[in-house]
Amino acid sequence: MIGRETVEVFARIPDDPPQDRNGKPRWKFPDEGRQVKRCAFSEGSSDEPLEVGRNATVSDAQLLAPVTAGITEHDRVRARGRMYEVEGQPQEWRSRTMSRKPGLVVNLNRVEG
Repeated sequence: MIGRETVEVFARIPDDPPQDRNGKPRWKFPDEGRQVKRCAFSEGSSDEPLEVGRNATVSDAQLLAPVTAGITEHDRVRARGRMYEVEGQPQEWRSRTMSRKPGLVVNLNRVEG
């Protein structure tokens, strides 16, 4: 067991129309995600970058999820009521003394403003 939190994972799907006028793929996210149980979530640091005319906050977080969660770098995750973008490819972790892969380390990012 990794943790006791449940998060919601949103996998991107093709938009309609699936391509823009330049032929590039268009994506959207469903209104409802799938629940992933037995997670651990840790809010990390936040920063307020200086940008003229903008009041933004950038926050990092990390999610430990079961290896079976199927989270990818294209997903979004709702944890503790806040929506995060998956940043980079989730990595499997294991102990040197264990041959099984007990979970995924998922880096998350959220920008407000």
